[in-house]
Amino acid sequence: MAYQHSLFANLRQRDDEKQRQILSPVMQAAFCIDVRSEIYRRALEAQHPDIQTLGFAGFFGLPLSFSPNANSYQRPQMPGLLTPSIEVRQAKANKGFSRGVAQSWDTFSSSSVSMFNAVEASGWLYGLKMIKNTWFAGKASHPINDSVNDTQWQLYKQGVPLTTADKVSLAHSVLTAMGLTTHIAPFVLLVGHGSQSCNNHMQAALDCGACCGQTGEVNVRVLANILNDTEVRAGLAQQGLPLADTTQFIAALHNTTTDDITLCSYADVLPNEYQQWLKRASQQTRIERARRFSINAQPEQRSRDWAELRPEWGLANNASFIVAKRQHTRHCNLQGRSFLHDYDWHTDTGFRTLELILTAPMIVTHWINFQYYASVTDNYLYGSGDKTLHNVVAGHLGVFEGNGGDLRVGLPMQSLHNGQQWMHQPLRLSVVIDAPQEAIQTLVERHESVRQLIDNQWLYLFAWQPQRGKIARLLQGVWHYV
Repeated sequence: MAYQHSLFANLRQRDDEKQRQILSPVMQAAFCIDVRSEIYRRALEAQHPDIQTLGFAGFFGLPLSFSPNANSYQRPQMPGLLTPSIEVRQAKANKGFSRGVAQSWDTFSSSSVSMFNAVEASGWLYGLKMIKNTWFAGKASHPINDSVNDTQWQLYKQGVPLTTADKVSLAHSVLTAMGLTTHIAPFVLLVGHGSQSCNNHMQAALDCGACCGQTGEVNVRVLANILNDTEVRAGLAQQGLPLADTTQFIAALHNTTTDDITLCSYADVLPNEYQQWLKRASQQTRIERARRFSINAQPEQRSRDWAELRPEWGLANNASFIVAKRQHTRHCNLQGRSFLHDYDWHTDTGFRTLELILTAPMIVTHWINFQYYASVTDNYLYGSGDKTLHNVVAGHLGVFEGNGGDLRVGLPMQSLHNGQQWMHQPLRLSVVIDAPQEAIQTLVERHESVRQLIDNQWLYLFAWQPQRGKIARLLQGVWHYV
């Protein structure tokens, strides 16, 4: 209740200058709704009054599985709630042989049968590797992520290549859901995110949950490729969604450990002044995050240190999920605790987009919130104990704490506690939606699983009227103003 009181007081403040609608944005940047992006979005918006940021699920509405050309492996790039329907491949493979060798060695060195043989076989060469990792550490490698390159992408559905009409339909649905149908800037950044760390078997917990524990790089590269395609743009224009020839979509990746933004594809079109905005926003974000989480070591150093237990704090201290137009929260410092999803109910015909938000992003953010909640309140049962004692089970199935016992679930103490105090306050998720109460209640009653989450108080659901400053909570089918 104390957190909600502070949150609502923050939302009810008015700053008419910041709450104005930006009709001619100089740049737009669409980020994942991950709480780590909230700090960066504020920093980027501070660089120019006409920079507009948006929040959307990090898989950017693309139901993809990624298949490197060198093998038949397919990796899902969307939430676990959903099933990929489109397979994406690179038109040109990159480092296929070395990637296969790296994967084979990883399997050989982590298998319970062969792992000791791997150390014996490599002998003193492995000692050299340890010295290199300690004193001359480089950027962490990943056998799949390192194969992603700036190339044309091949998209298939049930083995059949997607037609231009299919891509137009996909692009139209993504742009509509993101609210990018009018007032589109000359440069639109599609910003996925991923973490960078070494020797970290918990890394998936720091990457993009909307991309099934992967980075969002594949999704943003594919989407930028589709939206910059001249044939797709011609099809969009026929459907009443024209994109100016001068509008460029640029794929980018937010490194949540260092808070750098890397431009992945179509980077050469972004003017130097705009790139300077990104660099200054990165520096401002690093300063705020270091101050909030009392981080002393340099983020680049933490990302390369193979003995680092806390390369970053991930989504620690998440507490709320806000579904509204950004202009209604742009004046707020939400302290990196809020998932921010852009939504305008005035343009949502039949509230279909709101229904998707309630049944997908809200569920996923609840999962994330409760993973942290349960891991703090009962780490022995729902967490995974001491990270330094973890042993990875063969095939990366899970971890033991020590030499045996049950597989441990949830988050380790090092992801929640800094050695002196808890870094996550265990609160159930407060969901605040700018939409009519009747529409919200109708959708809640339509989906039994959503209604149970609300009525059994696994999360709190509020309807917000920004113009009037009114907020009401839904419980047991009744609205209560707060």
